[in-house]
Amino acid sequence: MIREAVILAAGSGMRLDSGLPKALTPVGSKALLSWITDALAECGVEVVHLIVSDRSKFDTRVPGLSDRIDIRPTECPDWHLGNGRSAAWAQHVVSDERFFLLMSDHLIRADHLRRVSAFTPCALATSTAAPWIDVHDATKVVVDTSGLIRAIGKELTSYNAIDTGVFVMTPAIFKALEEAHAQGEHSLTAGNRCLCRDGLLRAAPIGDLRWYDIDTPADLASAEAWVAERGGR
Repeated sequence: MIREAVILAAGSGMRLDSGLPKALTPVGSKALLSWITDALAECGVEVVHLIVSDRSKFDTRVPGLSDRIDIRPTECPDWHLGNGRSAAWAQHVVSDERFFLLMSDHLIRADHLRRVSAFTPCALATSTAAPWIDVHDATKVVVDTSGLIRAIGKELTSYNAIDTGVFVMTPAIFKALEEAHAQGEHSLTAGNRCLCRDGLLRAAPIGDLRWYDIDTPADLASAEAWVAERGGR
C-alpha cells in the first residue's frame, strides 16, 4: 500500500483569480485540497507532502483541512522556474519507494488513485477525451500497445490519451527531473519525457472516471456542478 503522497501547490493560480491559493479554493462544501486529501486517506495514504511557494499561506489553514491525514507543507525555493522544480524538491521529504504525485488543482476521487496504484513502477493515470476536458490546454500522451507512454506534451497533435495529473512515482522521477533541469528544462513534463525515453512510465487508463483540472472560473463552475449532481460527495 502507498503511504505517502506529494501534491504540487506552488503555482500562482492567476487564471482562477479566487484570491486564494488554488489548493484552498472552495469546491462545493470544502477546499479543493480537502477533496484530494480525503481521497488519499481513503486509499490508505498517511502523509501528504504539500510543495508550496509560501508556507504562510497554508500553515494556519492546513490544520482545518483534514483530520484523516498528516499534511506537511514544504517550501520549494525555485518553484518559479516550473513545476518540475517543485516535484524535484520532494526528494528532500519523501521516504518511501513508491508515492503518489498529484496536482493541487485537480479534482479527483479515490477510485482514480486506486486505478493508477495498481501499475508499477511509475505510472500516469490517463483518460480519453471527454466534453468536460479542455483538450487544447491538456497534456496529451502517446501510449504504445504494451501500455508504455512514448511521448507526452501539450503540443502533441497526434495522441491517444490525456494526462490526468495523477501519478505513482519512484525516486526515478528525481533523477529524470535533474537531467531535464541540467538541460534547461524545468517542467514536470520534461522529467516525464526522460522516463518515457527509458521505458519507465506506464499508462494507467481510468476509463470513464470523471476528473477536473481547475484553472479558470469556468472550470470551477463545471466542477462544482458535478459535485452538486453527486449530492456534495
